[in-house]
Amino acid sequence: VRGNVEEGLQVVIDALRRLEAVYAEYAEPEADFDALAKEQARLEDIIQAWDGHNLENQLEVAADALRLPPWDADVTTLSGGERRRVALCRLLLSKPDMLLLDEPTNHLSIGAVLWLARELTTNPVWEERVIVVVSHDRYFLDEVCGEVLHVSGVARRLTQSHGSYSTWSKRRAEQQKAFAKQVELRRAEIAELKEYAGHGFKYGGSSASINKMK
Repeated sequence: VRGNVEEGLQVVIDALRRLEAVYAEYAEPEADFDALAKEQARLEDIIQAWDGHNLENQLEVAADALRLPPWDADVTTLSGGERRRVALCRLLLSKPDMLLLDEPTNHLSIGAVLWLARELTTNPVWEERVIVVVSHDRYFLDEVCGEVLHVSGVARRLTQSHGSYSTWSKRRAEQQKAFAKQVELRRAEIAELKEYAGHGFKYGGSSASINKMK
């Protein structure tokens, strides 16, 4: 399990290992101090961006929050839910520029859902990144979403709404209510026109006269 999760941290793990090697190379008789100093600065930038010196704590916190199996467990023997949690942990720790989450709260405990929502909304890492969530968990959507995209299969269009899921849901309910009222008024208008048309032809009215009726 640990090796699987660490794949998401390979960039910073490699940087930490290389930095140790750079420190050792400073002691070599023919060391190129300028080149080593430049590489050291590059590596330290990577480590700082990933909070690499706190890597072990990141791993333990995420593993505990998501209730991962023991670090030495064989991934091939895990259940489907356990594999999903391992994959989610690896994905979160990899800190991608765009995070795509499809039903992320499936197979998570209530505590894990709360932690995930807090991680995505309070960790500065995600402030400059895009997070796209597809979920039926309304609580989770309310906690983490600031923009809602609605795909209408009937209207065949995509609409965007600013705010939480509850804000969008309330706004949509109001729109549907207003639309239903418009449909009802339209039906009443059509029924009235049909009545006028029937009345006109029954008593010898012409199409022209019917068109003048209101």
